[in-house]
Amino acid sequence: MTVENINIHQLLPNSEVNGPGKRFVVWLQGCPLNCPGCFNPLTHGSQGILMKISDLAKQINQTKDIRGLTLSGGEPLFQLDAIKQLIRLTDKRLDILLFSGYSWNEVVNDEAKKQVLQMVDAALLGRYNQKLSHPFRGKKLVLHGGRIKPEELKPWLSTEIVLSDGKVQITGLYKK
Repeated sequence: MTVENINIHQLLPNSEVNGPGKRFVVWLQGCPLNCPGCFNPLTHGSQGILMKISDLAKQINQTKDIRGLTLSGGEPLFQLDAIKQLIRLTDKRLDILLFSGYSWNEVVNDEAKKQVLQMVDAALLGRYNQKLSHPFRGKKLVLHGGRIKPEELKPWLSTEIVLSDGKVQITGLYKK
């Protein structure tokens, strides 16, 4: 199915704490999982910014000096068709990292979710667990294709503070 729009929570065109190297980060809007203690609850509802997928892909592809694309949320797999379309339109030189609250079993037992997993270079899968002290909070690392190495995704605790258009954005993995 071809869709035209994607529901975005926020974009960060040049991040150094949301995966290996400099990355374009897309936080998607909408998440049905409601993990206790979620660190991004503002992404749960449906009130995001609708954006044309082709426009977003163009913006990603024109961003200079980035290594890859990070898809986070909300829940990226909640917008399966939009994510597949975005990945298809993204420059193939960019590696793709996906953060999802769905478990390995939930992804591989759902054909559409499994297709997305096969389109990305790395994924961190599983429900957020605030009780775990590990920075990935219970997520399972899945690698595909060898463009992202396991040592590049060792848990890191880094925070980035971005000032843009009078707004402050704090991103990355950090302890609350």
